[in-house]
Amino acid sequence: HEEAIVIFKLILDKAESDQFITMADKYKYDNRGEIKRIENAPFIKSMMQAIQSNTRRIEGVEQNVKSINESVNNIRAGLKRKMKVEAAVACISCILNVVSLGVGGTVISAAQQAAMDAIIDFGDPLHIMETVAETCAEESEQCEALLEDGRDIASGHLAERKLEAAVRNRNILVVVSAVSHMVHGGDTREGGAANGGVVSEGAAYAEIADAACREGNFAEAVSWLTEAINVDGSNHLHYFDRSVAYQKSGDLLKALEDVAAALTFNPEFLEGYLRKGSVLHSLKRYRKAISAYERGLELHPDSEAP
Repeated sequence: HEEAIVIFKLILDKAESDQFITMADKYKYDNRGEIKRIENAPFIKSMMQAIQSNTRRIEGVEQNVKSINESVNNIRAGLKRKMKVEAAVACISCILNVVSLGVGGTVISAAQQAAMDAIIDFGDPLHIMETVAETCAEESEQCEALLEDGRDIASGHLAERKLEAAVRNRNILVVVSAVSHMVHGGDTREGGAANGGVVSEGAAYAEIADAACREGNFAEAVSWLTEAINVDGSNHLHYFDRSVAYQKSGDLLKALEDVAAALTFNPEFLEGYLRKGSVLHSLKRYRKAISAYERGLELHPDSEAP
């Protein structure tokens, strides 16, 4: 290659001296020759091979990171499901104990009792719906309404409290339906999320945080509510709930920041002004606390809030 380049340059010099080409053309062709020589130089080839090898390694690392992220997300989803399943198993055990002792039979019809006896998988909403439809033909509308009530409990706000009320009232089919949807984590009706039946990821985090807060695990509640905010950052309730957790843990400044954020997303949120007043009172900022309370009352003059 070096000999060919030397010969090429000599030819260019001769062509220019004989006026076959201009000086500009000579430099143009000479530059092209230099580029070709450099491209074929051993150190350039080695460098290109090293770059290509590093590129493949980087792509491999990126793929590994992606796989790790997917694994972490799967683990987190599995932990959430595990918590739901454990709660559901405990609840279902109570239901089955009530039914097996004959207590349930005093408050549910024979058709509903037959449906309970026929259900095999209490974690499968579709199986429950089909079983109830087959065994409760004479009371189909009533039974379907009870199952629908259970689904609404599972997908709505304050699900655990409503579920506890259904257990107290011995609405067996309502409880079974609610728990199965909590375990399943979705809506079995046609349309799914379009019909509003699927609990959002942010709402699921908030439910776990609520349980942690009621057990006094405020740091854990803050962590789960932070996850809720990360996936649903415009939901004022997540900021409000985290403000409550911060206040109960004694971190008043962060509690104030979060309740301010909640009011930014929902300026007419009465509970937000009440919480803000409470936090400011704890910080001994009494005038500002009074202002927060007054603002809430201005927006909601008919409220019966204390």
